[in-house]
Amino acid sequence: MSDGGTRAPRRGRRWVLRVGGILLAPLVLYAPFVVWEYNLDFPAPPSDEHAAASTEDYPWLVAISYPEQYPDKPSAKGCVGALVAPHAVVTAAHCVGRSNPSGLEVVADRDDLEDEGSGVSVGVSALWGHPDFMNFDPGFALRGTYQAVELAPADIAVLVLEEELPNEPLPLAAADADSPEGEPTSLLGYRLSPDDEPRLWRQWSTVVDDETCQERADSARRMILPQWHGAYYDNDAYLCASDGRTLLRGSDSGSPLVVDGELVGVAAFGAGADFSLPSYFTRVSTYAEDIQERVDASSAGATSLP
Repeated sequence: MSDGGTRAPRRGRRWVLRVGGILLAPLVLYAPFVVWEYNLDFPAPPSDEHAAASTEDYPWLVAISYPEQYPDKPSAKGCVGALVAPHAVVTAAHCVGRSNPSGLEVVADRDDLEDEGSGVSVGVSALWGHPDFMNFDPGFALRGTYQAVELAPADIAVLVLEEELPNEPLPLAAADADSPEGEPTSLLGYRLSPDDEPRLWRQWSTVVDDETCQERADSARRMILPQWHGAYYDNDAYLCASDGRTLLRGSDSGSPLVVDGELVGVAAFGAGADFSLPSYFTRVSTYAEDIQERVDASSAGATSLP
């Protein structure tokens, strides 16, 4: 009796298993490198440049939280921002994406995010992300495996608060402000502490010249797709700061870059896993008029922005 009817399904299953194995093999080989990159130890900078900070000294520094999306995180914090008016906060556009304002809160006057009895939380009634960032088409998702990644410009957003805060706001750098390259700067974040505690810390640094910023981004390598082969961007859109080490982590996106008491940058991205790479910031002077227009057109509780 012929068993051809049995053999055919078996051959079909073997073929499927072979194809599946071929497709899965690169992922299996790639996975350890991704795990390695995610688990790299974050190097602590010298103690004389690195210290705990307080919102008493930086009253405009706020955390942006997502209480519905991340209810188990300290204060549900996901990003950082700067109060630029009693009713308005500037942060990175990628921090808000297409979020519903009702799912966001701004946390002020809180040094330790685990101390939820301190400070104040205020709801967000409206938000605006720069359209050049929101509408940017990144192209093929894995293009970074064979060429440098082009980064979207204008990673900047404005949040309107449901009520005004009494805190002193941080002035914006003017649209015609000189380039701050070479200037000393203070960076602030809730993941800068040596033990990676959710406490506010300060790091001194220096704004780097544009040519060096771009060269370092071009040469960056990552195991996490799609940025295997560096990144490039418009120098009008971004600047960078470094003292030879990466200074900010991803969850401190939106953190203000401050020079001479003005907001000159908003933490936007890190180019790779190498901790000698700079931290990159949206250049506020380029978008100062766009930001100010939204701030001036809104008031606390506004539900839309132009």
